[in-house]
Amino acid sequence: MLALQTTPRTSGRFTKRFVPWWNAAGTNTVREKRAGFSRLRRHRGDPQCLEAFRRCRAQASRIFKEAQRASWKAYVSSINVHTSLTDVFNKVISQ
Repeated sequence: MLALQTTPRTSGRFTKRFVPWWNAAGTNTVREKRAGFSRLRRHRGDPQCLEAFRRCRAQASRIFKEAQRASWKAYVSSINVHTSLTDVFNKVISQ
C-alpha cells in the first residue's frame, strides 16, 4: 500500500513520436519482411527462403530511404529566406 502511494505512476499516454516519412508502402513492406523472416525461421536450411528474406529486407531499406529523402526535400523546400525563425522551430518540433 505504501509503495503505491510513494512510487510515481505512469501517465498511460502514448509518448512515441511518429515519423513524417512513414507511409502505406512502408507498412506493406514491413509486413512482407516479417512474413519472409517467419518463413526463414520455419525453414532454416532453405536457401530460397534466405534469398527471399534478403530481397524483402533490401526492398524495405530502399523504400524507407526514398521516403526519408522525399520527406527531407519537402521539409527543406518549405523553408526559404522569408520564413521566420518561429516557423522554422515549429516545423522542427512538429517533425
